[in-house]
Amino acid sequence: MTVVTQPFPTFHDASGNPLEAGFIYIGQAGFEARSAPKASFFNAAMTIPTGTASGAAIRTMGGFPVRNSSPTSFFVAGNYSITVTDRNGVVQY
Repeated sequence: MTVVTQPFPTFHDASGNPLEAGFIYIGQAGFEARSAPKASFFNAAMTIPTGTASGAAIRTMGGFPVRNSSPTSFFVAGNYSITVTDRNGVVQY
């Protein structure tokens, strides 16, 4: 038997609604993600960078992280921190 799970992670705003046009920052474990960026990737082979190593964010659409306007997953090696903000830069978590 196999458990059916969602194919993509989802992110929500402080009200519980799907995060629209939000920002997902990935950082070094133990630090605020925007102040200590860490690399993340759009594939498990870790060959397609998301841009987070340079401080860029992964964008959201309808609560899903997106790449080229399509829902996607992303991968990080080891421990990490995460900061999620809304479209106005207000920290959601």
